[in-house]
Amino acid sequence: MPCSDFFADDAALLKAFEYQRSFCPDADTKASATFMLSDYIAVLMKVLIPLIMHHRIVPSLAPRDVGLSFHQATDQPTDPSQPQPRTMRIVFLSSDLAAASDLSAIPTREGATKTDLAEALRTETERHFAPLICRLSALSGLAPAAFWRLVADGIAAEFLTVGKNTGEEALAKALALRIVKTQGSPLNNAQLHFFDLDLAVAGEPSNRVCLRARGGCCRYYTVEAGRFCTTCVLKAPAPRNRDLRIALRRRFGLSD
Repeated sequence: MPCSDFFADDAALLKAFEYQRSFCPDADTKASATFMLSDYIAVLMKVLIPLIMHHRIVPSLAPRDVGLSFHQATDQPTDPSQPQPRTMRIVFLSSDLAAASDLSAIPTREGATKTDLAEALRTETERHFAPLICRLSALSGLAPAAFWRLVADGIAAEFLTVGKNTGEEALAKALALRIVKTQGSPLNNAQLHFFDLDLAVAGEPSNRVCLRARGGCCRYYTVEAGRFCTTCVLKAPAPRNRDLRIALRRRFGLSD
């Protein structure tokens, strides 16, 4: 279906909340809405950010120009006691796009041109998410700004991931910040930023990694088995960095 239909269908959105509650039965409507939006952002950005980084194009993100479908897993044994995961598929329905041959020279805002892909992605992202966030806010009672922060977090996180994977981390971070730090944009907030963390402990050589500090909260801490995420915006920098260092050392197989 076109996203414009999905975003305007309160019954479909509430059904998406119920899907999220199948994994966290005690999630309230606010948490269900943030979980649903976070999932959707992750899928969309995994498509969009490689398009701009690898192919230098930004497709039209008008809700009527993006198609969305959900597919329930059918190749797994059905266990009524367990939630059944589903996949989300996104397809672009319009040939309208912004394109450029080079991303290495990032224009300043004053020098922005029709091929300023960071600006194109920002405006297209705002156009896409505005009607969805309007309905999510009305259905959940959570302020629109809370949802916009999650969108900005998703953009920054995927740019950083793609940049690391392609050896273009500096460029990716610069593009992300151009998009999420524009004055007057709903994506702009003071908390979201990139920072370096040294994973080394005493006696080890420096082992620095770049991470994204969240600007928004997914509200996972509000469910019974939930907790603050390692990069939670509600954490002070010192405990956040401590928890991140522990988690990343374990992930990379380093001693505690």
